[in-house]
Amino acid sequence: MQKLVGIIAVVLLLAYAGYKIFSGRIDWADPNSVATAFLSKLKSEDTDAAKKYYLPDQADAWADTTHEKLYRMKSNESAAFKNSIPDKPEFTAAPAPIAAPGKAKSTDKFLKTGEVVIGLRQVSDKWYVSVSPY
Repeated sequence: MQKLVGIIAVVLLLAYAGYKIFSGRIDWADPNSVATAFLSKLKSEDTDAAKKYYLPDQADAWADTTHEKLYRMKSNESAAFKNSIPDKPEFTAAPAPIAAPGKAKSTDKFLKTGEVVIGLRQVSDKWYVSVSPY
């Protein structure tokens, strides 16, 4: 009986580990998937987790700057910030924002959900955030 309980426990642990591994994965070839994951982490103010979706060469600087901006927000600004990001974003194509034209490349794609516009850039078949809404 103890062996059976042990086997069941191991199977359940492996199933849980598999679920955590595969449910947390995103499709880096899909800009919508990357944008959704990024906005989810940004909405929870987890800049360390969000920076893995940002362009690798700019991620640390972006995370530091954004963390500082979020830290300095007053409570009503923080609430407005969180409310501006939908829980389940549905993206549509958007034109490049005014601040990005000189920085935009041909591989850039801009997506809009609600009032939030996010820029993504394709690098070696993977999409990364290149323009953050905050």
